[in-house]
Amino acid sequence: MAATLVTTGVPQEVGVRYTYITDVEADWASVPISTYFYDLETKLPYYKNADSEVLNIFNSGGGDSIYTADGTLTGNRTVDLDGNSLSFDNGVNGTVIVEGNSNTTQNILELNGGTNAFGTGAVTVGTYGNVEVKGTNSAGNFKVLTMLGNEYFTLDGNGNNSTLRTKAFDIGTSATTGYKMSHDSGIHQFIRGGVVGAYFNLPSSSIQFWEAGMTSKKFIVGGSALVGSEEISLQGSTLISKKLELSTTTDGFLMPRLTTAQKIAISSPDTNLMVFDTDLGTIERYDGFNWVTQSGTGALGISGAAGDYTYYPDYNTAIAAASSGDTIEQFGNIVETAAVTVSITKDITINMNGYSYTLDNAGTDRAFTITGISLSDIKILNGTINRINGTGGGLLNTSSVTVTDKPTLSLEGTTLYCDLAGTGTLLHVFNRYTVSGGLFKGPGDLLLDTDSTLTNFTYNGSGTVRAFRTGVNINNGYIYSSDSLAMAVASGAEASNLTIETSGLGINNSGKIVNCNVHSTGGVAITSSTAGNIHGVFNCVGHSDTSYGIQISEGKCYNSVGRSTANYGIFTDLRNNPQIVNCVGWSSAASGIYCHSSGSSGKFVNCYAESELDTTSGHAFGMQGGTTKFINCTGKVKNSGAYGINGSSATASIVNFSGIGMASLFNGVTNAQIETTDAYGNVLVV
Repeated sequence: MAATLVTTGVPQEVGVRYTYITDVEADWASVPISTYFYDLETKLPYYKNADSEVLNIFNSGGGDSIYTADGTLTGNRTVDLDGNSLSFDNGVNGTVIVEGNSNTTQNILELNGGTNAFGTGAVTVGTYGNVEVKGTNSAGNFKVLTMLGNEYFTLDGNGNNSTLRTKAFDIGTSATTGYKMSHDSGIHQFIRGGVVGAYFNLPSSSIQFWEAGMTSKKFIVGGSALVGSEEISLQGSTLISKKLELSTTTDGFLMPRLTTAQKIAISSPDTNLMVFDTDLGTIERYDGFNWVTQSGTGALGISGAAGDYTYYPDYNTAIAAASSGDTIEQFGNIVETAAVTVSITKDITINMNGYSYTLDNAGTDRAFTITGISLSDIKILNGTINRINGTGGGLLNTSSVTVTDKPTLSLEGTTLYCDLAGTGTLLHVFNRYTVSGGLFKGPGDLLLDTDSTLTNFTYNGSGTVRAFRTGVNINNGYIYSSDSLAMAVASGAEASNLTIETSGLGINNSGKIVNCNVHSTGGVAITSSTAGNIHGVFNCVGHSDTSYGIQISEGKCYNSVGRSTANYGIFTDLRNNPQIVNCVGWSSAASGIYCHSSGSSGKFVNCYAESELDTTSGHAFGMQGGTTKFINCTGKVKNSGAYGINGSSATASIVNFSGIGMASLFNGVTNAQIETTDAYGNVLVV
């Protein structure tokens, strides 16, 4: 509503005679000039002067006065200084106080400088003046002073718009309990409770920060105390993106020092992270997968008489310094990428202490070579030797020796790996050496030359173990091979006490094999093709899932078992007069023992042949022809229609044959035996 004219008869409020009444301040514009009126909202009388200014008539002196008591601002007000100054005379120890409330969204003191960021909107604090800004929350959750953008705060009166300059800045209620930053003779002092605690200085040539009472400068970041006695203590991740130069002629450099357990416990170490292993005494680098001992940092050592070690950067240097009988110890993994072959020229022991040595390059170098011609006792123990990414050569070889007694190379507890296929790439043993122990892994072969020995070993790979020439003896080992041939035994060589698992041919024997147990999933378990009194197969077991258990082309087969689930248990070629004595042939798919080739002869003494094939073809013994002798043999079949011996126009001298399970003992074979036993059971076999 508009202002209402008061007419005669309307009661008047006491004190002032007004002629109009307004509901709210918005109605004041409709009040005529030079008029007293009463506002219902504020419940106060007002006067509208000739300039249309509304005056509160209860202000002292009319409208231009300051309250003599507390009051409340009922709306926004603007004081236009119009080029004049507004001054607060503080008197003696007077204070201008601006108090806010708990609403953090409001500014308790706002200074607007206009279009000029450094213009007339600035606040200047005089020489002895104080500006006090109080928040209402004791926890200090509210900002009491905010400077944004190009706003600057000057405490020393110099008016320098480019810096925050501090001559005296106090936080607290007194000099004895508060915090203070002061400036004294060019040095900034940080004071707590009235006592100087630290100093900060920016001279022209350096930045200095030090604690009060210290004789030297100290600087700590990331903690409240020094780690040790250092002067600069950076206790967190620190990145230096440019060149770091350490310059001293009287001291050195200490890198992080960790035990082996602490090193291993580092979670997700960065690639190429380096530490010093205090257990090993070596510098270690993380290559992204493993901790690798850095060459030339003490990875190898020789113990002196007092137990103190002399350290060497590489094996050849250590071997050159060693005396016969010394032990070279390895204290961390070593990776060598140069064209380097470790050449052992003395009777020494190398204890690898569970670590590895890796030769990794594209050359034809061997990792280790035994080159001494009169050595007797060499040991490489308890570690791993790797040869990877080579284009030739291999891992380990020994030179020929001329001494009467065989020198020994012991590889107990050592694994040897080479990723290069080929003859002798894993191990090439020249004349007369005895190699004992070792786990050999990889696609390459083990090659043993004249009069050499390999014993107490394990081979697990895709190559062949080769007893290459006469006088070679390979014994007491385990061989697993996925190659087409697991082991080759040359004429004049011998293999004994071996266990072989293979997916190809187990043993191809031209020499002598004794006490060998061979299982093949993809070929003949044992094949032998050597004649002579000392050659053949003795006390062996051959088991095949796809072919013959044992195949004898010539020579002897004594006290052995041939077993097959796919073909003959024992297959013999009668053309070369084989001798099968005290043997067992078993098959679930064919005859237990089969005699191949007509017009030839062989001899079976005290042999047992069994077929589990439940058909009329499941004979105990099978013969293609020939004049074979069967002496004191036994045959067993599962099907009664099969025979003990089934021939094809064959002739045999059969003495004391026993049959089990068949209706008839023989078929297609003529017994040429004409002599009978005498009263004592003796007989002459024709």
